[in-house]
Amino acid sequence: MTDEVRWPDAGEYAQAARSPTEFLLDDELRQGKLRTSPLGIPLPATGRNAAVFRLLLDEGSVAVRCFTRQPRDGRRRYDALRAYVERTAIPAFADARWLPDAIAVGAQRFPMIRMEWVDGLNLDRYVEAHIEDRNRLADLAESWIELLHALEASDVAHGDLQHGNILVEADGAIRLVDLDGIWTPATTDLVPNEVGHRNYQHPQRITGGYWGRSVDAFSALVVAVSLEALAQEPGLWFEHNDGANNLLLAEADYMAPGDTPVWADLDALADPVPSLAARLRDACAADVARLAKPTEMVRVHGMLTTPAPPAFITERIGPATGETPVVPDSAPAPAPAPAPATPVPVPRDDRPDLDPVGGEAPRPPEPTRPDPAPSPGAGSSGLSAGIVFVLFATIVAIIVVFVGVATLGLTTPVGWLA
Repeated sequence: MTDEVRWPDAGEYAQAARSPTEFLLDDELRQGKLRTSPLGIPLPATGRNAAVFRLLLDEGSVAVRCFTRQPRDGRRRYDALRAYVERTAIPAFADARWLPDAIAVGAQRFPMIRMEWVDGLNLDRYVEAHIEDRNRLADLAESWIELLHALEASDVAHGDLQHGNILVEADGAIRLVDLDGIWTPATTDLVPNEVGHRNYQHPQRITGGYWGRSVDAFSALVVAVSLEALAQEPGLWFEHNDGANNLLLAEADYMAPGDTPVWADLDALADPVPSLAARLRDACAADVARLAKPTEMVRVHGMLTTPAPPAFITERIGPATGETPVVPDSAPAPAPAPAPATPVPVPRDDRPDLDPVGGEAPRPPEPTRPDPAPSPGAGSSGLSAGIVFVLFATIVAIIVVFVGVATLGLTTPVGWLA
Protein backbone atom coordinates (compact mmCIF):
# COMPACT_ATOMS: atom_id res chain seq x y z
CA MET A 1 0.00 0.00 0.00
CA THR A 2 1.18 3.52 -0.77
CA ASP A 3 0.01 6.88 0.42
CA GLU A 4 -1.53 7.51 -3.05
CA VAL A 5 -4.11 4.76 -2.53
CA ARG A 6 -7.46 6.02 -1.25
CA TRP A 7 -8.49 4.15 1.86
CA PRO A 8 -12.14 3.12 2.31
CA ASP A 9 -14.29 4.91 4.84
CA ALA A 10 -16.45 3.13 7.43
CA GLY A 11 -19.47 3.05 5.14
CA GLU A 12 -17.52 1.41 2.32
CA TYR A 13 -16.16 -1.22 4.68
CA ALA A 14 -19.68 -1.90 5.99
CA GLN A 15 -21.01 -2.29 2.45
CA ALA A 16 -18.26 -4.73 1.53
CA ALA A 17 -18.81 -6.68 4.77
CA ARG A 18 -22.32 -7.61 3.64
CA SER A 19 -20.57 -10.38 1.69
CA PRO A 20 -18.34 -11.75 4.50
CA THR A 21 -16.61 -14.49 2.49
CA GLU A 22 -15.48 -11.91 -0.09
CA PHE A 23 -14.72 -9.24 2.52
CA LEU A 24 -12.58 -11.44 4.80
CA LEU A 25 -9.58 -13.05 3.10
CA ASP A 26 -8.13 -14.80 6.15
CA ASP A 27 -9.22 -18.47 6.17
CA GLU A 28 -9.81 -18.61 9.92
CA LEU A 29 -11.79 -15.37 10.03
CA ARG A 30 -13.98 -16.55 7.18
CA GLN A 31 -15.33 -19.23 9.53
CA GLY A 32 -16.78 -16.57 11.77
CA LYS A 33 -19.92 -14.46 11.65
CA LEU A 34 -19.95 -10.69 11.67
CA ARG A 35 -22.27 -9.12 14.20
CA THR A 36 -25.04 -7.28 12.40
CA SER A 37 -28.03 -5.04 12.99
CA PRO A 38 -31.57 -6.51 13.15
CA LEU A 39 -31.70 -5.90 9.38
CA GLY A 40 -28.62 -8.04 8.83
CA ILE A 41 -26.26 -5.15 8.05
CA PRO A 42 -22.77 -5.24 9.62
CA LEU A 43 -22.39 -2.20 11.85
CA PRO A 44 -18.84 -1.08 12.64
CA ALA A 45 -17.77 1.09 15.54
CA THR A 46 -15.97 4.06 14.03
CA GLY A 47 -13.05 6.16 15.19
CA ARG A 48 -10.72 8.71 13.72
CA ASN A 49 -8.49 6.14 12.00
CA ALA A 50 -10.43 2.89 11.75
CA ALA A 51 -13.72 1.02 11.59
CA VAL A 52 -14.06 -1.96 13.93
CA PHE A 53 -16.33 -4.97 13.39
CA ARG A 54 -17.15 -7.66 15.91
CA LEU A 55 -16.58 -11.16 14.55
CA LEU A 56 -18.00 -14.21 16.35
CA LEU A 57 -15.75 -17.28 16.23
CA ASP A 58 -16.15 -20.65 17.92
CA GLU A 59 -13.64 -19.66 20.62
CA GLY A 60 -15.19 -16.25 21.20
CA SER A 61 -15.30 -12.78 19.68
CA VAL A 62 -12.49 -10.90 17.99
CA ALA A 63 -12.28 -7.34 16.71
CA VAL A 64 -11.65 -6.78 13.01
CA ARG A 65 -10.03 -3.36 12.80
CA CYS A 66 -10.01 -1.80 9.33
CA PHE A 67 -7.97 1.35 8.65
CA THR A 68 -9.63 4.39 7.12
CA ARG A 69 -6.29 6.06 6.45
CA GLN A 70 -2.72 4.94 5.88
CA PRO A 71 -1.11 3.72 9.12
CA ARG A 72 2.50 4.86 8.99
CA ASP A 73 4.90 1.93 9.41
CA GLY A 74 1.91 -0.10 10.53
CA ARG A 75 3.31 -3.58 9.94
CA ARG A 76 6.69 -2.85 11.52
CA ARG A 77 5.01 -1.20 14.50
CA TYR A 78 2.56 -4.02 15.20
CA ASP A 79 5.13 -6.75 14.64
CA ALA A 80 7.51 -5.02 17.08
CA LEU A 81 4.66 -4.40 19.52
CA ARG A 82 3.52 -8.03 19.45
CA ALA A 83 7.03 -9.30 20.18
CA TYR A 84 7.46 -6.77 22.98
CA VAL A 85 4.10 -7.38 24.61
CA GLU A 86 4.58 -11.15 24.47
CA ARG A 87 7.82 -10.69 26.41
CA THR A 88 6.45 -8.26 28.96
CA ALA A 89 2.92 -9.74 29.18
CA ILE A 90 1.15 -6.51 30.13
CA PRO A 91 -2.47 -7.51 30.87
CA ALA A 92 -3.81 -4.04 30.07
CA PHE A 93 -2.98 -4.34 26.37
CA ALA A 94 -5.49 -6.12 24.16
CA ASP A 95 -3.80 -8.75 22.01
CA ALA A 96 -3.32 -7.37 18.49
CA ARG A 97 -1.89 -8.84 15.26
CA TRP A 98 -1.24 -7.22 11.91
CA LEU A 99 -2.70 -9.20 8.98
CA PRO A 100 -1.55 -7.93 5.55
CA ASP A 101 -3.96 -8.01 2.61
CA ALA A 102 -6.69 -9.52 4.78
CA ILE A 103 -9.62 -7.31 3.73
CA ALA A 104 -11.10 -6.86 0.26
CA VAL A 105 -13.11 -3.82 -0.80
CA GLY A 106 -13.91 -4.16 -4.44
CA ALA A 107 -10.77 -5.09 -6.31
CA GLN A 108 -8.43 -3.65 -3.68
CA ARG A 109 -6.92 -5.40 -0.67
CA PHE A 110 -6.10 -3.77 2.62
CA PRO A 111 -4.40 -4.78 5.87
CA MET A 112 -6.31 -5.17 9.10
CA ILE A 113 -5.67 -5.67 12.80
CA ARG A 114 -7.05 -8.79 14.41
CA MET A 115 -7.54 -7.77 18.02
CA GLU A 116 -8.91 -9.34 21.15
CA TRP A 117 -12.50 -8.25 21.73
CA VAL A 118 -12.71 -6.52 25.11
CA ASP A 119 -16.08 -6.62 26.84
CA GLY A 120 -16.00 -3.30 28.60
CA LEU A 121 -17.25 0.25 28.55
CA ASN A 122 -15.31 3.21 27.24
CA LEU A 123 -13.94 5.18 30.17
CA ASP A 124 -16.41 8.05 29.81
CA ARG A 125 -19.40 5.70 29.61
CA TYR A 126 -18.17 3.72 32.61
CA VAL A 127 -17.81 6.93 34.64
CA GLU A 128 -21.25 8.09 33.55
CA ALA A 129 -22.80 4.74 34.52
CA HIS A 130 -21.29 4.92 38.02
CA ILE A 131 -21.22 8.68 38.56
CA GLU A 132 -23.03 8.45 41.91
CA ASP A 133 -20.75 5.68 43.24
CA ARG A 134 -17.84 7.56 44.81
CA ASN A 135 -16.15 4.43 46.10
CA ARG A 136 -16.13 2.88 42.63
CA LEU A 137 -14.70 6.05 41.10
CA ALA A 138 -12.05 6.20 43.82
CA ASP A 139 -11.11 2.59 43.06
CA LEU A 140 -10.91 3.44 39.37
CA ALA A 141 -8.58 6.37 40.09
CA GLU A 142 -6.34 4.06 42.10
CA SER A 143 -6.34 1.45 39.32
CA TRP A 144 -5.32 4.16 36.87
CA ILE A 145 -2.25 5.01 38.95
CA GLU A 146 -1.33 1.33 39.18
CA LEU A 147 -1.63 1.01 35.38
CA LEU A 148 0.74 3.94 34.87
CA HIS A 149 3.32 2.24 37.08
CA ALA A 150 2.92 -1.00 35.15
CA LEU A 151 3.46 0.74 31.79
CA GLU A 152 6.46 2.64 33.07
CA ALA A 153 8.05 -0.45 34.62
CA SER A 154 7.70 -2.18 31.23
CA ASP A 155 9.19 0.84 29.42
CA VAL A 156 6.20 1.31 27.13
CA ALA A 157 3.80 4.17 26.37
CA HIS A 158 0.41 4.02 24.68
CA GLY A 159 0.61 7.32 22.77
CA ASP A 160 -3.09 8.20 22.79
CA LEU A 161 -4.56 7.84 26.27
CA GLN A 162 -8.14 9.08 26.07
CA HIS A 163 -11.60 7.84 27.01
CA GLY A 164 -12.20 6.08 23.68
CA ASN A 165 -9.05 3.97 23.98
CA ILE A 166 -9.50 3.09 27.66
CA LEU A 167 -12.00 0.32 28.36
CA VAL A 168 -13.16 -0.69 31.83
CA GLU A 169 -14.38 -4.24 32.33
CA ALA A 170 -17.18 -5.26 34.68
CA ASP A 171 -14.71 -6.06 37.47
CA GLY A 172 -13.06 -2.63 37.15
CA ALA A 173 -9.98 -3.85 35.25
CA ILE A 174 -8.61 -1.28 32.79
CA ARG A 175 -7.73 -2.35 29.23
CA LEU A 176 -6.07 -0.31 26.48
CA VAL A 177 -7.00 -0.56 22.79
CA ASP A 178 -6.01 1.25 19.57
CA LEU A 179 -2.28 0.61 19.67
CA ASP A 180 -1.38 2.48 16.45
CA GLY A 181 0.72 5.07 18.27
CA ILE A 182 2.39 2.93 20.91
CA TRP A 183 5.99 3.67 21.94
CA THR A 184 8.49 0.95 22.88
CA PRO A 185 12.29 0.90 22.72
CA ALA A 186 11.90 -1.10 19.49
CA THR A 187 9.66 1.53 17.86
CA THR A 188 11.56 4.69 18.80
CA ASP A 189 12.20 5.54 15.14
CA LEU A 190 8.64 4.75 14.02
CA VAL A 191 6.98 8.11 14.55
CA PRO A 192 3.21 7.67 14.08
CA ASN A 193 1.12 9.91 11.87
CA GLU A 194 -1.19 10.85 14.74
CA VAL A 195 -0.82 13.01 17.82
CA GLY A 196 -3.69 11.81 19.98
CA HIS A 197 -6.99 13.31 21.09
CA ARG A 198 -6.72 17.07 21.43
CA ASN A 199 -8.78 17.12 24.65
CA TYR A 200 -6.13 14.96 26.36
CA GLN A 201 -2.89 16.14 24.76
CA HIS A 202 -0.46 18.96 25.46
CA PRO A 203 -1.04 21.86 23.02
CA GLN A 204 2.54 21.56 21.77
CA ARG A 205 2.02 17.92 20.83
CA ILE A 206 -1.04 18.83 18.78
CA THR A 207 0.95 21.39 16.81
CA GLY A 208 4.42 19.83 16.87
CA GLY A 209 3.85 16.09 17.16
CA TYR A 210 6.11 15.27 20.14
CA TRP A 211 7.10 11.60 20.32
CA GLY A 212 9.12 9.84 23.01
CA ARG A 213 9.22 7.75 26.18
CA SER A 214 7.14 10.29 28.16
CA VAL A 215 4.54 10.80 25.44
CA ASP A 216 1.79 9.77 27.90
CA ALA A 217 2.80 12.19 30.66
CA PHE A 218 0.24 14.91 29.96
CA SER A 219 -2.73 12.70 29.07
CA ALA A 220 -2.06 10.44 32.08
CA LEU A 221 -2.32 13.48 34.36
CA VAL A 222 -5.51 14.69 32.65
CA VAL A 223 -7.21 11.35 33.35
CA ALA A 224 -5.84 11.18 36.91
CA VAL A 225 -7.04 14.62 37.99
CA SER A 226 -10.44 14.03 36.35
CA LEU A 227 -11.04 10.72 38.14
CA GLU A 228 -9.81 12.06 41.48
CA ALA A 229 -12.09 15.09 41.16
CA LEU A 230 -15.16 13.06 40.22
CA ALA A 231 -14.58 10.70 43.15
CA GLN A 232 -14.92 13.74 45.41
CA GLU A 233 -17.57 15.74 43.55
CA PRO A 234 -19.62 13.77 40.98
CA GLY A 235 -21.61 16.91 40.15
CA LEU A 236 -18.66 18.20 38.11
CA TRP A 237 -19.58 15.62 35.47
CA PHE A 238 -22.78 17.48 34.64
CA GLU A 239 -20.99 20.82 34.45
CA HIS A 240 -17.87 19.99 32.43
CA ASN A 241 -18.42 16.76 30.47
CA ASP A 242 -19.60 17.57 26.95
CA GLY A 243 -21.18 14.16 26.38
CA ALA A 244 -18.78 12.82 23.77
CA ASN A 245 -15.26 14.22 23.75
CA ASN A 246 -13.84 14.54 27.26
CA LEU A 247 -14.07 13.70 30.95
CA LEU A 248 -13.80 17.14 32.62
CA LEU A 249 -11.07 19.07 30.80
CA ALA A 250 -10.71 20.07 27.16
CA GLU A 251 -8.28 21.76 24.78
CA ALA A 252 -9.63 25.22 25.62
CA ASP A 253 -8.67 24.67 29.27
CA TYR A 254 -5.07 23.86 28.31
CA MET A 255 -4.84 26.94 26.10
CA ALA A 256 -5.88 29.16 29.03
CA PRO A 257 -4.59 27.33 32.12
CA GLY A 258 -6.22 28.69 35.26
CA ASP A 259 -8.60 31.01 33.42
CA THR A 260 -11.52 28.73 32.53
CA PRO A 261 -14.23 27.72 35.03
CA VAL A 262 -13.08 24.13 35.51
CA TRP A 263 -9.84 25.21 37.20
CA ALA A 264 -11.66 27.02 40.02
CA ASP A 265 -13.87 23.98 40.56
CA LEU A 266 -10.83 21.73 40.84
CA ASP A 267 -9.08 24.09 43.25
CA ALA A 268 -12.15 24.08 45.52
CA LEU A 269 -11.83 20.35 46.24
CA ALA A 270 -9.68 18.60 48.83
CA ASP A 271 -6.20 17.32 48.10
CA PRO A 272 -4.86 15.70 46.04
CA VAL A 273 -7.05 17.39 43.41
CA PRO A 274 -5.78 21.01 43.79
CA SER A 275 -2.19 19.78 43.79
CA LEU A 276 -2.75 17.69 40.67
CA ALA A 277 -4.56 20.59 39.00
CA ALA A 278 -1.63 22.90 39.79
CA ARG A 279 0.74 20.38 38.24
CA LEU A 280 -1.45 20.24 35.13
CA ARG A 281 -1.59 24.04 34.87
CA ASP A 282 2.20 24.21 35.05
CA ALA A 283 2.49 21.46 32.44
CA CYS A 284 0.30 23.40 30.00
CA ALA A 285 2.87 26.19 29.91
CA ALA A 286 5.92 23.91 29.96
CA ASP A 287 7.87 22.41 27.08
CA VAL A 288 6.15 19.11 26.27
CA ALA A 289 9.51 17.44 25.64
CA ARG A 290 10.63 18.28 29.18
CA LEU A 291 7.67 16.86 31.10
CA ALA A 292 8.41 14.28 33.77
CA LYS A 293 7.46 10.62 33.51
CA PRO A 294 3.74 9.89 33.88
CA THR A 295 4.17 8.45 37.39
CA GLU A 296 6.02 11.58 38.47
CA MET A 297 3.36 13.80 36.96
CA VAL A 298 0.66 12.21 39.12
CA ARG A 299 2.76 12.17 42.30
CA VAL A 300 2.09 15.37 44.26
CA HIS A 301 3.32 15.99 47.80
CA GLY A 302 3.27 12.30 48.59
CA MET A 303 -0.50 12.07 48.16
CA LEU A 304 -0.15 9.28 45.61
CA THR A 305 2.17 6.52 46.75
CA THR A 306 4.44 4.39 44.58
CA PRO A 307 3.35 0.77 44.62
CA ALA A 308 5.73 -2.07 43.85
CA PRO A 309 5.63 -3.17 40.20
CA PRO A 310 3.00 -5.85 39.61
CA ALA A 311 4.18 -9.43 40.03
CA PHE A 312 3.88 -10.23 36.33
CA ILE A 313 6.51 -7.58 35.60
CA THR A 314 9.05 -8.57 38.23
CA GLU A 315 8.67 -12.26 37.41
CA ARG A 316 8.82 -12.00 33.63
CA ILE A 317 11.23 -9.18 32.80
CA GLY A 318 12.97 -8.05 35.97
CA PRO A 319 13.87 -4.37 36.51
CA ALA A 320 12.92 -1.77 33.93
CA THR A 321 15.78 -0.22 32.01
CA GLY A 322 17.73 2.13 34.22
CA GLU A 323 15.42 1.65 37.19
CA THR A 324 15.22 -0.60 40.21
CA PRO A 325 11.74 -1.97 40.91
CA VAL A 326 10.36 -1.48 44.39
CA VAL A 327 10.09 -5.12 45.42
CA PRO A 328 10.00 -6.05 49.13
CA ASP A 329 12.75 -8.40 50.26
CA SER A 330 11.70 -11.85 51.41
CA ALA A 331 13.40 -11.33 54.78
CA PRO A 332 13.84 -7.62 55.53
CA ALA A 333 16.60 -6.69 57.91
CA PRO A 334 15.57 -5.17 61.26
CA ALA A 335 15.75 -1.43 61.62
CA PRO A 336 19.09 -0.24 63.05
CA ALA A 337 17.40 2.04 65.57
CA PRO A 338 14.33 1.52 67.74
CA ALA A 339 12.70 4.72 66.48
CA PRO A 340 9.23 4.11 65.02
CA ALA A 341 8.98 3.92 61.23
CA THR A 342 7.50 6.85 59.33
CA PRO A 343 4.01 5.87 58.14
CA VAL A 344 3.40 5.77 54.37
CA PRO A 345 0.78 8.35 53.39
CA VAL A 346 -2.49 6.75 52.32
CA PRO A 347 -4.41 8.36 49.43
CA ARG A 348 -7.74 9.94 50.23
CA ASP A 349 -7.57 9.35 53.99
CA ASP A 350 -9.04 12.80 54.39
CA ARG A 351 -12.32 11.73 52.76
CA PRO A 352 -14.73 10.68 55.50
CA ASP A 353 -17.16 9.14 53.00
CA LEU A 354 -14.64 6.77 51.38
CA ASP A 355 -12.97 3.63 52.63
CA PRO A 356 -9.19 3.46 52.26
CA VAL A 357 -8.31 2.46 48.69
CA GLY A 358 -6.11 -0.43 47.63
CA GLY A 359 -6.40 -2.57 50.72
CA GLU A 360 -4.76 -0.06 53.02
CA ALA A 361 -5.66 -0.61 56.68
CA PRO A 362 -7.36 2.30 58.44
CA ARG A 363 -5.15 4.30 60.71
CA PRO A 364 -5.64 3.42 64.41
CA PRO A 365 -7.35 6.06 66.55
CA GLU A 366 -5.27 8.33 68.67
CA PRO A 367 -4.92 6.98 72.24
CA THR A 368 -7.24 8.67 74.75
CA ARG A 369 -5.43 10.54 77.44
CA PRO A 370 -6.96 10.23 80.96
CA ASP A 371 -7.97 13.41 82.69
CA PRO A 372 -5.37 14.62 85.20
CA ALA A 373 -6.02 13.49 88.80
CA PRO A 374 -7.30 16.23 91.15
CA SER A 375 -4.93 17.64 93.72
CA PRO A 376 -5.19 15.97 97.16
CA GLY A 377 -7.92 17.61 99.24
CA ALA A 378 -9.05 19.91 96.48
CA GLY A 379 -12.49 18.29 96.12
CA SER A 380 -13.21 18.10 99.91
CA SER A 381 -12.21 21.69 100.65
CA GLY A 382 -14.35 22.98 97.78
CA LEU A 383 -17.33 20.96 99.04
CA SER A 384 -16.95 22.24 102.64
CA ALA A 385 -16.83 25.84 101.54
CA GLY A 386 -19.98 25.37 99.48
CA ILE A 387 -21.92 23.88 102.41
CA VAL A 388 -20.94 26.72 104.75
CA PHE A 389 -22.03 29.30 102.22
CA VAL A 390 -25.43 27.65 101.62
CA LEU A 391 -26.15 27.40 105.41
CA PHE A 392 -25.21 31.01 105.97
CA ALA A 393 -27.40 32.22 103.08
CA THR A 394 -30.37 30.19 104.34
CA ILE A 395 -30.14 31.60 107.87
CA VAL A 396 -29.96 35.16 106.56
CA ALA A 397 -33.01 34.59 104.33
CA ILE A 398 -35.08 33.21 107.23
CA ILE A 399 -34.21 36.15 109.48
CA VAL A 400 -35.16 38.65 106.72
CA VAL A 401 -38.52 36.94 106.12
CA PHE A 402 -39.51 36.83 109.80
CA VAL A 403 -38.45 40.43 110.31
CA GLY A 404 -40.64 41.40 107.35
CA VAL A 405 -43.58 39.45 108.71
CA ALA A 406 -43.29 41.06 112.13
CA THR A 407 -43.00 44.48 110.56
CA LEU A 408 -46.14 44.05 108.42
CA GLY A 409 -48.14 42.53 111.27
CA LEU A 410 -48.84 39.29 109.41
CA THR A 411 -49.98 36.38 111.57
CA THR A 412 -49.68 33.60 108.91
CA PRO A 413 -46.31 32.62 107.38
CA VAL A 414 -45.88 32.91 103.66
CA GLY A 415 -47.18 29.79 101.91
CA TRP A 416 -43.83 28.16 100.68
CA LEU A 417 -42.53 28.45 104.31
CA ALA A 418 -45.57 26.75 105.92
